[in-house]
Amino acid sequence: MSAATSTMDPLTTSIEAPTALNTPQPLIDLLTGQRPASTLTSDEARSIDSSAAFHGVDGLIWQQLRKQQAEDHPGFAQLARRARLQAQWELSHCAAVADLLGRCVDAKIPLLLLKGTALAYSAYPAPSLRSRGDTDLLIEDKDRQRTAAVLAQAGFKSTGPTSPTDLQAGYERIDPSGARHVIDLHWSASNSPLLENVWCFEELDARSQRLPALSPVARGLSKVDALIHACLHWAINRHVPYHYGSDSRTGGDRLIWLYDMKLLAESLDATDLADLHQQLSTKRLASVCLPALRSAQSRLKSKTLADLIEQIAPLNKATWRAWALNGGWLRRSFGEFVATRNRAGYLRDLLVASPEALHARYPNDPRSLQRLQLQRWLDGIKRRSGR
Repeated sequence: MSAATSTMDPLTTSIEAPTALNTPQPLIDLLTGQRPASTLTSDEARSIDSSAAFHGVDGLIWQQLRKQQAEDHPGFAQLARRARLQAQWELSHCAAVADLLGRCVDAKIPLLLLKGTALAYSAYPAPSLRSRGDTDLLIEDKDRQRTAAVLAQAGFKSTGPTSPTDLQAGYERIDPSGARHVIDLHWSASNSPLLENVWCFEELDARSQRLPALSPVARGLSKVDALIHACLHWAINRHVPYHYGSDSRTGGDRLIWLYDMKLLAESLDATDLADLHQQLSTKRLASVCLPALRSAQSRLKSKTLADLIEQIAPLNKATWRAWALNGGWLRRSFGEFVATRNRAGYLRDLLVASPEALHARYPNDPRSLQRLQLQRWLDGIKRRSGR
């Protein structure tokens, strides 16, 4: 089964999550530099402040305010505080991740960084501008136990049980200072069976790029692979929950994820574009990636994104992946069942959760396992009927 995706920035989890994925236009205008902060009304400033953390763009908005010499704008006091806390957390997290990477290299475990942390140290002008709550690491399936042992040596503890069909596992460490560091360990580049076989580790590793700003041994996906991965991440998160504090959300249109696509698209040169065309064509991924790029373009209005969409649009062919991903729960589940390598395990996880998983899902709940299982079914029916 597809596991829930990573937690949000731990520094912002005290902020109340919006009831819907609210994206105020003033937030987009300020983020993209189309609106001076001095022209914002008090209500607009409040709407930006209340939604920027959820969208993961506190640092980027603070950067815009500094460019406009508007740091003292009274409507952004809380945002400024969060941006400063994020910068402080970044220093601590960088040290924790660099230490872990060094330990893995010493243990001869090859790994790659995915998503937020990799992009923070490659695509963004400063790492703290890429808000996130964890670091995603990709390993080979055969190295899971050895990596878990290295994580334990580095002070990371498992955040919960995994099933045989899971493609990722969570680990966390709380520093003496109180800083929380979460590692999301993947043995597949995608946490959906529908996209599990898009790449193998060796393929991604062969094209990977160094991330010297993080660590001399850090490596992340190539720019092209990172852009495709960001698009796949968008497609999955339209349906797979991600955590915001104690709440779970679905929807791929968080601005920080769209901004990732914008920066990656703007970084591609002619060689990269040729590689992108080849991968989208041979792997038949244009039908999955184009909706993600169009979503980013519709909000961020990037000419580079618009040009890229026009260039790859002819590659758009109907595929079973897109058919399943764009469907309702039943169609997606059927697609995942067909795609997964462990169909018996998939059905078992769909119908019956392990005692460990039930207790992790409902901590401190005194009810019997049978009642907790029934509650899980009811919660699942309620969640899926609301989509």
